[in-house]
Amino acid sequence: MNTLLMLLIGLFFAYALYMASINTKHFRQPIDFLNANQELPPWVFLFTTTGIIISSLGLYDHLLLSAHFGLQFNHVGMGLLILAGVTILFMKRLWLVSRISGLKTAGDILAGYYSSETIRIYVFVLLVLFAIPFAGKSLFAIGILFEVTTAGVVDRHLATWGMAFFLFLYSCIGGWRAVVFIGTAQTIILLALLMFFGVYSFAEFGNMPAIMSAITATTDATQTRDILYDRIPGVIQFTNGLGKEISSGGVWTTAGIFSYGLALTGIVLSPAFCLLSISARNTRGFAFQPVWMSGGLAAGLLLLLSPLLGLELARLNFFAAPSTSTGDLYFSLIQKIADFDQVMGVLFVFMLLVSLQIAVSFFATAGANIFSLEIFARFIHPGAPDLVLKKCARVGLFVIFFIMALLASSAPLSLMMLGDLALSLSAQLIPAFLGLCWLSWISRQGVLVGLILGLIFVVFTEPIGIVPFGNLFVELPWGRWPWTIHSAGWGLAVNLLSCLLVSSFTKKRDNREHRNRLHTQFSRACTNLDPRPNLRTALWSLTLLWVFFALGPGAILGNDLFALPILSDQAVDVGMPSIWVWQVVFWIVGVIILWWMVHQLGIRIGHGSRYGQVALIENHTLMRQGTIPKWIRLFLERFTTR
Repeated sequence: MNTLLMLLIGLFFAYALYMASINTKHFRQPIDFLNANQELPPWVFLFTTTGIIISSLGLYDHLLLSAHFGLQFNHVGMGLLILAGVTILFMKRLWLVSRISGLKTAGDILAGYYSSETIRIYVFVLLVLFAIPFAGKSLFAIGILFEVTTAGVVDRHLATWGMAFFLFLYSCIGGWRAVVFIGTAQTIILLALLMFFGVYSFAEFGNMPAIMSAITATTDATQTRDILYDRIPGVIQFTNGLGKEISSGGVWTTAGIFSYGLALTGIVLSPAFCLLSISARNTRGFAFQPVWMSGGLAAGLLLLLSPLLGLELARLNFFAAPSTSTGDLYFSLIQKIADFDQVMGVLFVFMLLVSLQIAVSFFATAGANIFSLEIFARFIHPGAPDLVLKKCARVGLFVIFFIMALLASSAPLSLMMLGDLALSLSAQLIPAFLGLCWLSWISRQGVLVGLILGLIFVVFTEPIGIVPFGNLFVELPWGRWPWTIHSAGWGLAVNLLSCLLVSSFTKKRDNREHRNRLHTQFSRACTNLDPRPNLRTALWSLTLLWVFFALGPGAILGNDLFALPILSDQAVDVGMPSIWVWQVVFWIVGVIILWWMVHQLGIRIGHGSRYGQVALIENHTLMRQGTIPKWIRLFLERFTTR
């Protein structure tokens, strides 16, 4: 099995290097290395973004948590529909802003729109968090997976450094275009294998009654550990948080599920994902991708198939031996599959490796390229030639992969604590994107106050803030995610409230002339917005109702509704747990709402027989650059003059 696995990985390595070398022929100028000349085909955007979303969600950890918490954790797959909605609302207009203004990164766009270098600094911090600790978590998991799969033949540290070197090599050769095209191939492999092993798990159980029997047995086993395997444990639990108090029945209440869904929006608001959207040649994939790929395919696969794979893990001594490590659990499952067929065992490992590789190469490469485009070219070497920027990106790639591999092999705990901040902090950009794309009255002061307060609440509901503060000053009375609310939920609630409140008082004093010009351009480009306000009202009302019943407090009804109908005195055997049926029903309804949102709100502008082409003229006066803070300017002067 080890030989077959190494052969398969070697073949993929050869393919990746070939694709990297082929993509170098598409470079018209050195700057194409950094953003593919903003000419990525729509079909590449469709597949790569889907792979990034699944990879960032973390298939490796998702299956383990499905095994531990069961269908209550499976409900977080519905959060991908929130992510899809955010993609529909923001990514299309972000692409338009880039084409109108000529700016190429989210940091440049937000800093120019709000005339604030502080926002640029915040986005740069996010860039570093995604490029090193967030991607490093996947690199660490790759090392663990190699070690347990080969039974120690390949050491974890060797696997970590070897994989980092390979991913660096093809990223360094082919640049952004190669990483995205290889990511497309990885996504196709990942989706195909995920469907294959979902079918395998179904065949392993035999039929739906056998699955129900396994769920019942697992539910009985989890009751001794106070975990409700086949139901959501409540709307909210007023506990002090993880590490301080145990949540009865499990941590995934409806409050925890909804707030985790908000955290997932940080994937599409990350600087790397924004760069990918801006790099697209046109917007032909911006309607299909969130509706049918993210909301339809990705969410559907996770909701329908991950419980089956999770059950396979749960039955392999997880509850008999609570101290069993995650690596040993996967080793047991891999061995079980390999005993049936060695090729299938190798393919299962390869599926997990591919899902981890996508995040590592994508976020690391985006981090180096954005640093070169936005930070190096603006602050360190203004007016640098394109060839210098390309060399800077390659040096940045080396530094990022080296630090990432070093932390993954020597300080994985620090990597995990820092990486857990990335999604929650990225989600705090929702008010800033709302102002950029839709609400011109949101002020710079409101966005800044919201970001600062949101950051504080996120940090102090995660171990990275709780532990050091308790060691240095006084122990905080709460732990991680108090009241079973994810840190992103705490941060975003305070962020939105403060942003809207401050904006309402400062919008008249805020210089909005250039922003109004941009929104005027939006209105010209989006002339096909549905003029019927009653339909828009119906759409948003239905959306709010869906959120309430699919992810909000109303989801608790799904625990029993299909098994114990309200209008019946007797239990009904539907062949599936009631909460699982609820998830499938509201997943289908959610995809329909996303489709309606795209078609009725005019998001699909700029292409197709119905919408026609939109002529966009580059106009740099639509953005204003903020003043560089004095402390940054003095630091850079000392740095660059030496």
